[in-house]
Amino acid sequence: MLLSALDEAMSGVWSVPEGDLLALLRSSTILPEPMANPQLKDNRGRRLTTPDAWFDDVALAVMVHSREFHEGPMQWEQTIEADSDLSALRIPVVGVTPASIARNPRRVLARVENAYQEARASGFRPAVTATPRGLVPRIR
Repeated sequence: MLLSALDEAMSGVWSVPEGDLLALLRSSTILPEPMANPQLKDNRGRRLTTPDAWFDDVALAVMVHSREFHEGPMQWEQTIEADSDLSALRIPVVGVTPASIARNPRRVLARVENAYQEARASGFRPAVTATPRGLVPRIR
């Protein structure tokens, strides 16, 4: 258990819900390996909102929105609104909650897989550069 937690932290995961999301995404037979919390920049070098999971081949962001990890309604609202910089660049964003991951993981996975397949089929990839945040390769 400790090794698993250390492994996730070293790969760039910032919270338990993010770890749960990444484990779920990695169970897919459709999705490639996601990046955890990569640093994103647009084609002008401006930093963008950091997605919790990122599929670089299609520039797809997955965001875990959890009220529990925010200091109040204002911070929660700012977090939700921060995704708009990604949307403005036509980056698909799939929003999920920790409760939805726990309650209906198959539905969450299906939503992400569908968004991935749609992004891939569109042939459009926004001009965004992603830099992984993981400190070391995964242990497993």
